[in-house]
Formats: sequence, C-alpha cells, structure tokens
Amino acid sequence: MVLRNLLWLCFMVAGVPAFQFGSSRASGLVRAHAGVGFGKATDGAGGGVGGDGDSGGAVVFTAEFGHVKQSLSTLLKFWLMGGCGDADGWNGTGELEAQHAPTGTLASIEIDVGAGTLKLTSKSAPSLVGNLQLGLYAQALLDELDDLAKTDEAEPKDRLCYPPEAVATARESLGVRREL
Repeated sequence: MVLRNLLWLCFMVAGVPAFQFGSSRASGLVRAHAGVGFGKATDGAGGGVGGDGDSGGAVVFTAEFGHVKQSLSTLLKFWLMGGCGDADGWNGTGELEAQHAPTGTLASIEIDVGAGTLKLTSKSAPSLVGNLQLGLYAQALLDELDDLAKTDEAEPKDRLCYPPEAVATARESLGVRREL
C-alpha cells in the first residue's frame, strides 16, 4: 500500500495521468471517474470525460448520483465559507471555488442537476504538494457528500444527493488512501 501511494505521488509530480479509469455500479446509476494525475480520465470505453471540464480544469473526480438537488449548490457554498471541512488550508474564494492558501492550488465544484453529477476540477498546474492537498480536499468534499447521501433526517428521494454508493465509488477512483 505504501509503495502504491509513493508511485501515485511520483506520477503526479511528473504530470503523468496515473489513474485513467472509470467504473460502473448499480446498472449505470453510480459511476465515478478520476484524473488526479491531471490527465484526461476516460469513461471506461476510451472516451474522455475529463481534462477540459466546464471550468477548463482537469477533472479530479466525477460522482454520478441517481439524483442531485439544486440546493446542494447552496449547501456547498456554506461549506466552503466555513473552511471546507477537514481540508486544512483550503478556503472558499468564489462561486463553488476554493484555494489552498499555502500552495495556491485551485479547485472548482461543478454540479449538473439534470445529469445528477458533481465534478471536482482544478486549473492548477501539477505539483507534488499541490496535488497532495487537492487529494485531501477531494476526500473532505467526499466526506461531506457521504454525510448528505446517508442522512437519516430525510427520505432518500428528498436527500440533496443519493445514493451514497456514488460517493464510495468516487472515493475508490481517487486511488489514494485517506491516511495520507
């Protein structure tokens, strides 16, 4: 496991797309793609899904839910203003955008209600420390989404995003263990 994480970091420093894969679960309802190495992620059939997101940045991950509510955008704006969960050094800088103060790494959250997707992208150039911080930010965002998708306070149809398996799939697609 340590060797795998070390190789992942080496690929990121070199700017090599270390993880170019996609996976499908639950008959296409839940799918995630990752391109943390700032390469172009693929949809499993060879088609590109990353690299040039709507924000023009490289796709870190895309989580495909059964549904996403428009109010998820509002909640995540408050999450960004509150300091981005457990992601140290990250602060909201604008409309669903954040920056890691020490490294200058930028990240954007893109929500497509119609498609039921949430995408994390970054316009920042690859760097060892920046990519590591981006991975930690991605994990903190996934923690927040996991809490929302699993909440007992609302029926599944009323949750801001559902099902929670989409979060688990996106987390697996990152390829980095949370312990880093």
